[in-house]
Amino acid sequence: MFYQPLTRDEKLLGALCGRVPNDVLGDLIQREAGHVFHESGDNYLFMVRSNFDPSIRPGTALSRSRFEDSTFSLGDNLKLGDNLKDGVRTAYGVIQVRQHTELELVFNDPSTGELHPGVRETIRKGDNLFVTYPGYSDYRHIPVIGKGVTFRLPASPDVWGMMCEGDLEEVYRYRSVAFRLQRLYLLTAVGAWAAAAAVLLVPGVGALTALPLSLALTLAGAWAFHVFGGSRLGRRLQQTSTMLRGIAEGGGDLRQRLPRESGHMDEGTHGRGDRDRAMGQ
Repeated sequence: MFYQPLTRDEKLLGALCGRVPNDVLGDLIQREAGHVFHESGDNYLFMVRSNFDPSIRPGTALSRSRFEDSTFSLGDNLKLGDNLKDGVRTAYGVIQVRQHTELELVFNDPSTGELHPGVRETIRKGDNLFVTYPGYSDYRHIPVIGKGVTFRLPASPDVWGMMCEGDLEEVYRYRSVAFRLQRLYLLTAVGAWAAAAAVLLVPGVGALTALPLSLALTLAGAWAFHVFGGSRLGRRLQQTSTMLRGIAEGGGDLRQRLPRESGHMDEGTHGRGDRDRAMGQ
């Protein structure tokens, strides 16, 4: 609830009140376009210091977790097959909320029963950044990295905190296009060479037979590199170019989004998400 006093000649005439439902606040925080890491990115508010109601413990959730249900998690939690309402299974028990994340869940590490390091250090220092390997365990006991800040709303006696986190596995899944193409090239080149060498070692195979076979294997390797490397990359770049050209010429639909390719992240997928968010906003 927000209040704006209305005065005239230094006399209070009343107050203009506006209420933002907590669900709306949670939806704004968890909107899909705001997640850099779309599979596991999680943004949430938590209590740092409650002066209005001292019974609210530090680290208590003040907004909906992305993993409360399937609303913001691309279906059920991709990493565990659960969500908080169904119960997230860990080696230290089941993490579950009965109704809502807000004021019910405390962001503890299940292995210690105390605030997980991201929330704990944010409360202690006022802000915290932890992005190095191996990360830290969050309230689902999954390795994550994240950034936390604290703030106070105008005229509010309470101090809140906000965490932005992503699963370590997804964050470090990124591999550049150059790396992927080089790896594929080495696989096809070494594979073709090994197959050609094996042909030469077969007893009774003469040079007239081995040379055409070696050439055929080399061409097969080049074809595989084209199909699984250059051709796929070309299609992705063509999709991006077509969409950008349509928007630049004034005939594009600003609601359209390029498809996300699952299984890997590189300049074509990670950067694509950045472009989508920039054009969508």
